[in-house]
Order: sequence, then C-alpha cells, then structure tokens
Amino acid sequence: MNMIKDTRWRVRGELEFDTPTTVQGRHYRLVDTGVYESVRGNSGELLVWQGDCVVCGRAFTFETPRSSFYPTATCVRHRGQAGLRKR
Repeated sequence: MNMIKDTRWRVRGELEFDTPTTVQGRHYRLVDTGVYESVRGNSGELLVWQGDCVVCGRAFTFETPRSSFYPTATCVRHRGQAGLRKR
C-alpha cells in the first residue's frame, strides 16, 4: 500500500491492515473497511484508520475514502486543539 500525494493524499495498491503508515510525520494503521452510501444512492469503500491523538496520546479511529486520505491529528475530544500538542 502506498500513500501518494498530488493535490491530496490517496491510497494506492493492495490494502495492508495493521501495518504502520506515516503521513506528515504522524503514524496511522489501517484497521478496517466499511461501506458508505451517498444521498444519491452511490456506494463506495471507506477505510478505517487508527492514530494517536497529538494532545492526549490516546488511540482514536477515523474514516476516509480511498481517494482522499485526510490525516487526522486529534481524537474527537481534542478536535480544534492541535496547537496544544502533547510534549
């Protein structure tokens, strides 16, 4: 599995579960997949990632489509507080 950046991060190749992946200096692991359905009835694959919050250090999960990986730095409790990174 490769993380490719053009205008956004994209996941290419075979999916590799529980394998550490580093994006923008942060470490993530692909832990699961899911399916989403749009309001128009289209469906697609969601990737479920696990990372560690940069504020509190706890593990959290988030979902992205395969075509647009947006690396998340904080757990839900600390969203918007990335400037308060754990040191």
